[in-house]
Order: sequence, then C-alpha cells, then structure tokens
Amino acid sequence: MFDVHTWNIPHMSMHPCPREGWKVTNTIPQWSRNTDFPMRHFINVHEVVEQKEDVMLWTPNQWKEGNKPTNENVHETHAFVCDFDKISVMDAKVIFAKLKGFAYIAHASYSHKPLLPSFRVILPVSRPIKPEEFKRVWWEVQAIFPKLDKSCKDPRRLWYLPSCHSERKRFYWSSAKNGDIFVDVDALLQQSLKRKPPRKKAPPPKFSNTEDALNYGISKDKFVRIQIAEQLGAKIMERGVAVGVKCPNCHRNSVWFTLQPTDGGWARCNHLNKCGWFGQLTEFME
Repeated sequence: MFDVHTWNIPHMSMHPCPREGWKVTNTIPQWSRNTDFPMRHFINVHEVVEQKEDVMLWTPNQWKEGNKPTNENVHETHAFVCDFDKISVMDAKVIFAKLKGFAYIAHASYSHKPLLPSFRVILPVSRPIKPEEFKRVWWEVQAIFPKLDKSCKDPRRLWYLPSCHSERKRFYWSSAKNGDIFVDVDALLQQSLKRKPPRKKAPPPKFSNTEDALNYGISKDKFVRIQIAEQLGAKIMERGVAVGVKCPNCHRNSVWFTLQPTDGGWARCNHLNKCGWFGQLTEFME
C-alpha cells in the first residue's frame, strides 16, 4: 500500500508567478529546486487569490542543471499530473470511479466550478519518466482517462500550486487516497508498442470573417457554447444544458440550448405554446 501522506518527490522545482506572461516565465530557469518534497503540502495548503497569475508554479521535473523549462531541458519526471478542465459532473464521477485502488492526491484547480469541475490528480510513478518516453506514457494514461486535457501532454509543463479565487473558495477541495496502483512506466511503455500512434489533429480552418468563425465554434466546440452561456447570464445545468436566457420574442428568461455541439447551434424557448421561438445562437451575439 502506497501512503501518499508520507510521499516525497525526489526532485521537483518551483518557478516564479507568470505575472509578466508565459513567454517571460518560460525563459526563466527554476527559482528553487527541492529534494524529497513532501506532497502532503498539496493536501493541506492552498492560496486564495484574485488572479491565478499571482500563484507560484511547480513541476515534478528534474531539469538539466541551470536550464530553462523547455522540453529539451527535462532530465526526468518524478510524478504524473493529470489535468481535467471544465468537464461534466458525470465525467468527474467516472474518473474517480476509475481511480479506485490508485494512490493519488487530487485538488480543485483555479477554474473549478461545481457544475464544471476542473481539477488535477497527481499520481506516483514506478520510476522516473525520461522525456523521450513521456508522450507514450501520457497517451496510455489518456486511454484510461479520456478527459485528460490534451494541451498538457508535454513533459515541461508547469503547474500552478493549489489555489482558488476568493469568490469560489467555498468550492475548493482536495483529496488524498492511499492505494496499490500507480503509474507503472515500463508496463505502459510496453503496452504502447501495441497501439497505433495517435493521428495528428487537422489544423483549424481559416476564416475570412468573424461570423464564419463564430458559426464554426458553435457547431464544433463545447467551450465556445459555455462562454456564450456565461456571457448571456445563463444557468448551466448538470445535464449539460444552459437555461434562463432572455427570449427575443416573449422577453421571458425561458430560452435554453445544449452545451454539446450536436444540434446545429439551435436555441429554443421553453414556452412552446404561447411563444414557440427558436433560432440560432448567433442571434444572441449580434
């Protein structure tokens, strides 16, 4: 049984807050290096801030001496960080069901909201991951947890220390579980040899005007719909719909639309008999 309460990462590094932007942060070598860092810090401590750019960064990486945080300068990675961003409540429940038996530390990330969970899960590894192995290991873990944020599959990734906005501090949470299962690096590498490499994602299309770009985003991207819902003051429900938008016809807060981009971008008034309005989401953006 792996006890995460006594878990110390052999090598980790701390990096300055990205107040000057990531381009600046990514040119600064590690601010401090820690040996045998106690991971219970991630259970017991979190910062309450107004903007996440005021939060220090960390990484479970050991860097080549004195070098900047780039993929080329990673020497080894000593823990595996899973990032889940703005997923559904049901997806979060599935993830924690799959984590049963794993040893892990988890905590809400800065953008976490009760109906759009965002969180990180830190998993111990059987041995340090070499940079040339990292993406193969990442894809095998992603096969277990398909909601892993694909933008975080590079080994140089810097992570914010546990934090939350002052208005959302009541929603912050952390969790620690002891377990017998961890990231078995060699087993995952062996398993990766049986898989076909993932297909490269096609580059996004180019648009001649904003309207075409918006229509494409509404039809393809769930997060575009979430942003529209937030701009319109809609309430996001656990079942994956936005409700309470003002109807352009009857002027009641009765329009709803789904967050999944599967219906062609339609929005509908809930008063089918007295109003019956339906139209495109783009009508609210004019």
